Amino acid sequence: PPQQPDVFISYPRSRMAWVEKHVYEPLEAWRGAERIFFDKSSLDPGRGWLAGPATGVETCRVLLPVYCADYFQRPFCQWELQLGIALDPLGERQIVVPLMIEPVEPPSFCKLIQAIDVTGGNAESAMMKALRQVLPE
Repeated sequence: PPQQPDVFISYPRSRMAWVEKHVYEPLEAWRGAERIFFDKSSLDPGRGWLAGPATGVETCRVLLPVYCADYFQRPFCQWELQLGIALDPLGERQIVVPLMIEPVEPPSFCKLIQAIDVTGGNAESAMMKALRQVLPE
């Protein structure tokens, strides 16, 4: 069976290029591609479209939702986020670690979990600092 992902990246497709450069590539360099669930490279041909992401969220150590206006307008993103929050509704186990890349008001169902605010820049270093605390080497 495939390895469980350390990090599941949940993002809107409209931000794919940004996420690939500023989120996926630094995480891949740190943990290895096989430990990062990034839909562009993690979905196997022939696998059900819902089964892959659902299993990825349920088995990951950290769900990293990329908060932006588009994120909260995409039902699939909200589905992934709600799956993660259901695993740790109060954020006590630090399963959901949001990355806020632009000012946005999250829906009430996810306001109890603090986001990494990178709206002022420095996304990669702030994200890596926070994740190193949650996912030790």
